Amino acid sequence: MKIFATLVVALCIVLGTVQSADMPSVQRPDGSSVDVMQLSRTHPVVVVRYLGYRCEHCVRQILLLNKNAARLKEKGAIVVGISNDPPFRNVEAEQELKLDTATIRLASDTAGAFAHSIGARIDERDGTTTDLHATIVLRQGRIVFEKLGTTPYMDVERILKALEE
Repeated sequence: MKIFATLVVALCIVLGTVQSADMPSVQRPDGSSVDVMQLSRTHPVVVVRYLGYRCEHCVRQILLLNKNAARLKEKGAIVVGISNDPPFRNVEAEQELKLDTATIRLASDTAGAFAHSIGARIDERDGTTTDLHATIVLRQGRIVFEKLGTTPYMDVERILKALEE
């Protein structure tokens, strides 16, 4: 049984590394690109895939993280909120929401490549697309926590705990 458990853990580590290696860059409002995997090699990163500024639940999640920006900063974390919103909309959102942009940054995935890579955008057989919310914590190029769902993940305490793992 111990060997089986070890194999399962090893498989999870390998799969997590493979999945995380395939994350494409996203675009900041200033036009620069952000490679969250590369960023996670120097800082813990909380990736929040949200459905855009039009989604009030998503905005609530971003505001909750912003409210906890000091706690996130204490852990050295950077939050990258990623949506399909164009870069100019992210500039407006960062200003309107009064985000602590030293800790929380919004980025664009207008083509949906990032969302596809993490399983948060699913092309259905009938031609429709299903968009999911995702919260991922990355450390040293590895996924240490991942939550995908139909609603934003609001458990900041769990996110903070994952930053320590």
